[in-house]
Amino acid sequence: MITTMTDIHHTCRCIRRTFSFDEWGAYMREIRYDSSKVVHTSPAGFNFNLWDCCINYNVPVKFSNRYCDVEIHTAQSENYATFSA
Repeated sequence: MITTMTDIHHTCRCIRRTFSFDEWGAYMREIRYDSSKVVHTSPAGFNFNLWDCCINYNVPVKFSNRYCDVEIHTAQSENYATFSA
């Protein structure tokens, strides 16, 4: 049970959940450290993992020449700014 902000080890905004160190370890064992596991799908259809990273992002711009390779990745989520534990 998290009682203060100093007890928070990890915050996952897309599922509106905070983890203490012990809770985080238990959760990671439960999902077997699978970073590709989808924990949230936004209304726009984008899938997010536990680290709030989009797994199926759009690539609307892709540019390449002999000097560089540029890709712009986009996704849309609810981006919960504040929540209670």
